[in-house]
Amino acid sequence: MKISAMRNSRGEVINYVGLASDITQHKEQENKLRLMAHYDELTRLPNRTLFADRFRQAIAHSKRHSKQLAICFLDLDDFKPVNDQYGHEVGDQLIIEVAKRINTTLREEDTVSRQGAMSSLCCWGYRVTGTL
Repeated sequence: MKISAMRNSRGEVINYVGLASDITQHKEQENKLRLMAHYDELTRLPNRTLFADRFRQAIAHSKRHSKQLAICFLDLDDFKPVNDQYGHEVGDQLIIEVAKRINTTLREEDTVSRQGAMSSLCCWGYRVTGTL
């Protein structure tokens, strides 16, 4: 918002005029770009960029607190025939469903990430005591 003073011939303020503009679309676009920069568009899981940042933080946290850190890389074998036989929409829905199911079984402090390949997911977690 911009506010300007209106003055009379003697230079005294007699009124104020305000000009406002709606920046909703601009903010929505910023949010969309932020989402695209850090999250997979299909699954809304963290992408490689956010994964790398979180993984660095997880390693540092693990070292600081003497906790073990586990990482698991998942790749759905023979995924291409699903897309070929049933179409990309069905393949996309399969990836979305797998991502949802994995995400719902993790603890809040764990992370699952889509690595950009058709069917690759990566997740990790901490363990306070015992072995992995």
